[in-house]
Amino acid sequence: MNATALDEIVVTNATELNEEQMEQLVSLFVSGFMHDFEKYFRVKPAAIKSAIRHSFIAEHYYAALLDTKVAGIVAVSTNYRRSHEFDKKILQREFGRVKGALAASQLRKELEQPLEQLQYNQGYIECVTTHTSARGKGVASQLLNHVMKTLNYDEYILEVIDTNVGAIRLYEKLGFTLFRRQKAELFLRMNGIKERLFMKAGPL
Repeated sequence: MNATALDEIVVTNATELNEEQMEQLVSLFVSGFMHDFEKYFRVKPAAIKSAIRHSFIAEHYYAALLDTKVAGIVAVSTNYRRSHEFDKKILQREFGRVKGALAASQLRKELEQPLEQLQYNQGYIECVTTHTSARGKGVASQLLNHVMKTLNYDEYILEVIDTNVGAIRLYEKLGFTLFRRQKAELFLRMNGIKERLFMKAGPL
């Protein structure tokens, strides 16, 4: 297996995961990033998981395994391909024709649309999250260390909201520095978030 290990944690590409572990990866993604989607579209996490399972580009995802279970994930996108590709028909089948079409539009904008400002030699780090039971064990640090040491990019870029102080501190420890601020959209400001922060770093 193409992986990096430290103590109990093993980091590997999602193409190496078995079916059960891939389901854990999807569940972790949903619990980490789909709360607003769940509220806005009024759908249950299980329905979201079923609807978006097809969209994951496994080659772009990395998982931290703790005792063979997925404890954390990260994705790295390129300037021509993000880490998800959504099928509107599948979303409509799960959510209904109108709601599915709206969901497809929103998800494609957030997770599929290529990042035009990204250069060919830059990797875009996204979807970093750790299972609640594994926090404080260095999972996120090892995930980021793995991709920044093994992937062939000259520079890495990521985005973080201003209220996520713990993540910002972690990124700074890994050498990331702030290079741009962007005013948060209205729905984020309603939740106390003022800015999206963009950070960059070279390979480790």
